[in-house]
Amino acid sequence: MLDDIKTDRRTIAKHLGITSRTLARYEEKQHAPRPIMLALFWETQWGRETADAEAQTWSQINALRAELADEENAILRTQLLSAERLIPTNAPFFLLGKRPEKSRAVQRSTYSASKRFRAAAYAFAHATVASR
Repeated sequence: MLDDIKTDRRTIAKHLGITSRTLARYEEKQHAPRPIMLALFWETQWGRETADAEAQTWSQINALRAELADEENAILRTQLLSAERLIPTNAPFFLLGKRPEKSRAVQRSTYSASKRFRAAAYAFAHATVASR
C-alpha cells in the first residue's frame, strides 16, 4: 500500500502521527495496527476510487429520490386544489376538519409513485452490488 501513495515515507508517518522509524518497522514486518492500515487504505488509489464510487452511488440514489419527491409534490398539489374546490374558504369551521373524499385515480397515483420509488431503489441497489 505504501508504494501506491505518491509521497515520501516521512510525510506519510507524520500524516499517521507516528515516527518514520515506526513506519519502517511496520513495513519491514508487513504488519501494522488496523487503524494505520485503514488510514493508509483511504490514501491509496483503491481507497479514493472506493470513496468516489460510493459518492456517485449516493448521488444517483438522491437524484432518484428528488425526482420521485417532485412527482409526489405534484400529486399533493392536485389533491390540495381539489380539496379547496370541495370546501369553500367561507365554509363553517366544522367542515374544515373533514377530509375530502379522494378519488380512486388520486389514491392509485399516490400509491404508484411510492411503489415506483421502492422498485427503482431496490433495482439500483442490486445493480450497484452486482457491479462490484
